[in-house]
Amino acid sequence: MKKFLLAFLMLFAFAATYATEVTVTAGAGLWTSGEDATYGAGYETTQGSVFVGLYKYGNNTAIPEPTSEMRHYKNAMMVIRTTNGENITNVVFNCTGGSSRCNELTINGSAISPNSDNNTIVWTGSASELLAEATEAQNRYSSIVITTSAGGEETVAAPTFSPAGGTYYSAQSVTLSAVDGASIYYTTNGDEPTTSSTLYSAPIEVATTTTIKAIAVLNDVESSVAEATYTIESVTSVANIAAFLATAEGTVVSFTNPVTVSFQDGSYTFVQDETGSTLIYGNIGIEYADGDVIPAGFTGTRSAHQGVPQLADASSFAEATENNGEVVPTDFEVAAVTTDLANQYIKVSNVTIGSEQDGDYTNWYAYSGSDKVMIYARFSTFTRDDLAALEADKEYDLTGFVTIFNGQPEIYIVSITEPGGEEPGPDPSGDVFFEESFGTSQGDFVIQDVELGTLGYVWKYDETYNYMKASAFVGGAVAAESWLVSPEIDLTDAATVQLQFDEIVNHLYAGNIEELCKVMISTDYVDNVTTASWTQVTPTGRASGSSWTPSTVDPIDLAQFAGSKIRLGFCYISTAEIAPTWEIYNIVVKGTKGAGVEDAVAEDGVKVLGLDGEIAIVGEAADVEVYNMGGALIAKGNLTSIDCAAGVYIVKVDGNAQKVIVK
Repeated sequence: MKKFLLAFLMLFAFAATYATEVTVTAGAGLWTSGEDATYGAGYETTQGSVFVGLYKYGNNTAIPEPTSEMRHYKNAMMVIRTTNGENITNVVFNCTGGSSRCNELTINGSAISPNSDNNTIVWTGSASELLAEATEAQNRYSSIVITTSAGGEETVAAPTFSPAGGTYYSAQSVTLSAVDGASIYYTTNGDEPTTSSTLYSAPIEVATTTTIKAIAVLNDVESSVAEATYTIESVTSVANIAAFLATAEGTVVSFTNPVTVSFQDGSYTFVQDETGSTLIYGNIGIEYADGDVIPAGFTGTRSAHQGVPQLADASSFAEATENNGEVVPTDFEVAAVTTDLANQYIKVSNVTIGSEQDGDYTNWYAYSGSDKVMIYARFSTFTRDDLAALEADKEYDLTGFVTIFNGQPEIYIVSITEPGGEEPGPDPSGDVFFEESFGTSQGDFVIQDVELGTLGYVWKYDETYNYMKASAFVGGAVAAESWLVSPEIDLTDAATVQLQFDEIVNHLYAGNIEELCKVMISTDYVDNVTTASWTQVTPTGRASGSSWTPSTVDPIDLAQFAGSKIRLGFCYISTAEIAPTWEIYNIVVKGTKGAGVEDAVAEDGVKVLGLDGEIAIVGEAADVEVYNMGGALIAKGNLTSIDCAAGVYIVKVDGNAQKVIVK
């Protein structure tokens, strides 16, 4: 009896499956930036015995760090694997935000739909690695619960499909793959596959809508069933853009004629031919220059946005073989811009630019007399920062593409220039000592954290919107102090100095902007903000604390620092009750250098000293003249000392001059 019981227990131990459950969560400090050779840039984390990577892949938008949630954009790839050699047997993706944030995934080639409540997506099987791609729309996860198995019965990973199941407009050649040494059996008639089904030996040709089901078998152990459905759509040939616009929404079309690219920016490719204009929307996988001719043969689905026709889900693009030259916009008066011009490239001249408030939203318009048309900074060629920097009551020429918003015409801006073609922009009004727009990176600025609490960071470069952003809100306000410090700025030759920058301050609530978002200056910073001396400056014209519209602060006078080398410090402070969001960009330090006074050397026997708050004349001097660096005379006579503010001055003693720095 004992021998029988022992044998039974040993058999049970061999047959048992030992499961481990790991919950991977979003959270500051849990994920680090990473890159995969196949799937591109993104974020990675190892939590428990599981590695998860979320990568950009075919998506146009950079993956944000998963602090409050994991954003899995359409076409982005999530890689899940164990770090201890166990197999993954069950995965539950817990979504946030309901149906709009819980959409179908393709996991190892098989489409997986959300549950009926649109709050979870569940995969069950056995695999050493999962590749999960969002194929319909973006998903957002609060957590992912992963069950792995070790020991016990031998398992075999299910086969994978390439290309993945989906909708295609031409016949597909589908390759099946499995672990080394495994045989693959498949069906195409809907039956569950067994070892009596067709043995896979070559790619499967799919010419009509077909579902492929397959298993992998190794050492007489069968995997779970993997399946993928390939929907082959019928295609309507269109000879030109006018014919395309005449098709019904949802029609899959193939262009049999070439079209010319009038403008491309990210997901927007505007094209035209002799019959009309349209938009190709989405990542088409190829970049074209303005004027490039796209060869015939590309396909897509006729869709619409706000009633404006467009080609979506487009594919089969070829490299341009010719260029038709510059695409010139058509001139229109503001009053003539109507919805009938949708997707056309136009120009309106001699307009003023302004904004109007509509509840919580700020709408921008181009005005010509009493006529106006709404405008929007959609493209990278002219951003919302550029729009906010325009001067009121000044006339500009505007080019862009007409679209429709809430039934009214709107222009997506390509460029705004001053009449005559000059690009508008902030006028430095003199010499620029330093500038940083954060257009591609955080530049030479450094981040120094004094207190983070439970946070992983506060200041961070935002590569989507190209600014520096500080926030200490992760599920609630966290008390923190973090500094953004500029590189050294040389003002030794400055006569006048001003600081100006663009910012957004939101979620300020009852907090004081000057206590929570400080602008500081140091002349002795080396490498530690806590040991340096700082002077706070108080900008006027700052953001209200409740708007996402950027504001340009009024010029801040830094004359007291002329003649010095300084650092700018943007000091973010939050409390357990208030954690504002602070976004900064377009920093400029400008002014004038010394001018209008000849440099010379004072006479022998007379010394001119720059002291704290004064200039001292040591020795016999009959005639003393003191000028600021702008050349203005501020003192004259038989002087031995002159009280003055910190800065750089030119002092003439009996006709000879020298430069003096007053602290």
